Order: sequence, then C-alpha cells, then structure tokens
Amino acid sequence: MSKTLNFVKKCNKLKNNILLIPGPVTTSISVKNQMKFDIGSRQHNFVDNIDKIRKNILDISQVSSKNYSCILFQGTGTYTNEAVIGSFPYKSRILTLSNGIYGDRLYDISKKLDFNSTIKKFNEFEKINLNSIKSDININNFDILSLVHHETSNGIVNNVEEICKYIKKYNKTIIVDGISSFGGIPIDIEKNEIDYFVGSSNKCLHGFPGVSFVIAKKEILKKNKNYSKSLSLNLYDQYYEFSNNRQFRYTPPPQIVNALNKSLEELIENGGILKRFDLYKKRNTLLRNALEEYGLESFISEKNQGPIMVIFKYPWNNFNFNEFYLRLLNNNIVIYKAEINNEPAIRLGNIGEITKEEFDYCIDCIKNELNNMKKTIN
Repeated sequence: MSKTLNFVKKCNKLKNNILLIPGPVTTSISVKNQMKFDIGSRQHNFVDNIDKIRKNILDISQVSSKNYSCILFQGTGTYTNEAVIGSFPYKSRILTLSNGIYGDRLYDISKKLDFNSTIKKFNEFEKINLNSIKSDININNFDILSLVHHETSNGIVNNVEEICKYIKKYNKTIIVDGISSFGGIPIDIEKNEIDYFVGSSNKCLHGFPGVSFVIAKKEILKKNKNYSKSLSLNLYDQYYEFSNNRQFRYTPPPQIVNALNKSLEELIENGGILKRFDLYKKRNTLLRNALEEYGLESFISEKNQGPIMVIFKYPWNNFNFNEFYLRLLNNNIVIYKAEINNEPAIRLGNIGEITKEEFDYCIDCIKNELNNMKKTIN
C-alpha cells in the first residue's frame, strides 16, 4: 500500500465521499457550512446574495451587464435549457448539433415543445466538425442553433468559438449548453455573440445541484418576452422579477443559493476560470497517464478529450463494474458507469474541491482495487 493511501486512510478515514464524477462534485467545508442555516427566501441578506451571484456570474464570464443578464432558475440545468428553448416563437426552426447524450437532450426539449426541430449527429468520439456543418447543413433551413460546449457523456469540448463565428455570419440565434463547462473551461461569450449560455450551480462551480442559470442577451430576452410555453419556466418573467424585485418568482432553495454564492466567491478568490482550468488540465493529465501506465485504455483521444474527465474501457472481459464501484465506495470514492456507442465504460471525473493528496489517494485506490479484483478471477 502506498504512502498516500496510508496517509489519507489514517488522517481522514474519509468521513466525506470524494466524488470522482463530472457532477455533482466534492465541495469545500465553507460551501458545506452554508447548508447549516435556516433562512427565509425573502430575507434581506438572502436577496443581497442573489444580487451578488448574478453579478459574479457576469463578472467571471467577462460579459457586459449592459448587454447581458444572468437569470437564475430553481432546478437542474435541463430546466433552464427548457426555459430558454421554450421562450421562442412557435414558428421557430431549431437545429441541434450533437455528439452525445446532452446534445440529444437539447433536441428532445425542442421536439417536446413542438418546434420545427432537426438534429445533426456527429461522431461521439470526436469534436463537432465545422467543415461538416459547412458542407452538410443548409443555412437557410433554421433560425436557431443549439449545441453543447462540454459534452458530459464523453468529455469532449466542442469548438463552440469557431462554430459561432461561422453561424453568426448568417444572423442566427445561438444557444450553448455550458452546464458542465462553466467555471472551469474558458469561453468568450460576448465576443462569440452567444445569445444564451446555460450553466449550473454544481460541476465546475463546485456548489451543490439545485440552481441553474442562463447568461442571456437582454435584447433577445425583450424581443421574445411574450412567447414562453410555460408558467414556472417563463424566461422573460423570471428576468423581469430579478430586474425589478431582485427575487425568484417562486420559492427558491435558499441554502443551495447561499452555497452557490460562497462557491463563486471562492472561485474568484482562487484565481478565476483560467486558474481552475489549469488545475483541471493538470489533474486530467495525471489521471490519464497514471491509469494508462497501469494498463487501462481510454476511449477518447487526448486531442479530443477535455479537462473534466477521462473515460476508460473495461480492463478485461466480463469486468464487474458494480463490484468495482462498491469496492471504491468502501474507500469513500464515488464513480459513475458510462456508455459510449453502446459499449460500457468507466467514467472518472477530476473536478471539485479535492486536494492533491486526496487525488493521489483516489488513483492509488483505483489501481489497488483493480489488483484485488484480478486476484479473484485468476
């Protein structure tokens, strides 16, 4: 057993789980502490925190508050994606570009809302290809484009910037799902003229699930103010309530909101998105190299893989993932199963508030438990 493995087991006995998944993530003690206090959703200091969150999200995005607004919603990122897509006129034609499950979900939302919707599927092992868009897509057949920045199902970061640059030449509206990238992967929302960029309180922001948001152009919010298909997910009405009354329209989760406020403050104090991006890249390289040296084979090439996670093939035939999951859980490490092109895989995330010693401990545990499993099948 390695020195790191011994150290963490002895010092920690890991009372809290380490989440080696792409969200929810391991949170800091100070973020956890925000969950301890009972607070009213109309309390003045809670309303102040709402203001801070909306300002800080715009600040770390480096967008102008003159042109953009941050609108929060109670619920997961999918809720806000639905609020955004549901805000368009009925006759809108929506094209979705997809290379994974979450791109498909954007299409599912637009179909459910009965828009004229089409989807262009791309290889799940590669970034969305701009040349294919130019050659295979009729630019006159859609008004709105939706796509995912970081596709969580495979860990690929799509070339949103170059796609936006091309699409905006034709004055199309662009929705970007940045739920698993916002706070950890830099992107210039304003320069790329993204109309709606959706994010979440957990994942790269290191908060808890339960709040999501959109960074939206004020001009297009006002233009589409009368078209929402929903009462509770009415994007313009939510924007109006924040702008005029500084509050959610319906009851929010105050502790989750306060935890998000704290996690944003910590992100800013610790150097912002670029610093976190650099940390993720280092962890991701360490994880990939350590387990490839051990003998695991990754699904996605290093060229296409983003900094959030690595997906590995099963190490042998008839590999029992559930046994592996339970063995790691016994060491207070949580992992997720994945599937790429209907082939099962091990998905390991490297984001969240995890120390260097804890991350080394996780890698040692993974190798140690794989060795123990090998012994039982030999």
